[in-house]
Amino acid sequence: MKFSKSEQELLQELCLCIQKERKERKVSAQALAESIQVSRLTVHRLEQGKPSVSVGVFIKALSALDLTCRVQDKKEGFESPSQSDALVIPAQIPLKDYPELRTLAWHVQGSQFLKPMQAFQIYDRNQRHLDKVNLEEKESRLIEALYLAFEGEEIHV
Repeated sequence: MKFSKSEQELLQELCLCIQKERKERKVSAQALAESIQVSRLTVHRLEQGKPSVSVGVFIKALSALDLTCRVQDKKEGFESPSQSDALVIPAQIPLKDYPELRTLAWHVQGSQFLKPMQAFQIYDRNQRHLDKVNLEEKESRLIEALYLAFEGEEIHV
């Protein structure tokens, strides 16, 4: 795939932001790769701006690093989605921040955090037990983000 100079610059800007944030947060390339279920080589290619890396990998990397990406129309200055509307999945989900998840994850002993896939599996497996009436907005947004990220994925147990 051939990119114009401006397209290549845009890709490089995105890749450098991801790499900079990963390093600032002291997340190794291997840890990021494991959290988004790709190889370390794919993370390296992502950070180098290789066009062969899928958009899905970019989205998962942004989510794992708790980052958002906005699209802006050059002509009108339109941004979408707003930061408050962005769906974000943290790399480690703190049980203390999500009361329903904490209740559903009663069987997870000795851990204060879950990986995104673990949280998705717990929510998915226990949907009927969710107290949807009293579900906090933050937790509702996490569930929505997890389903967008993982629904239809093959779940490895």
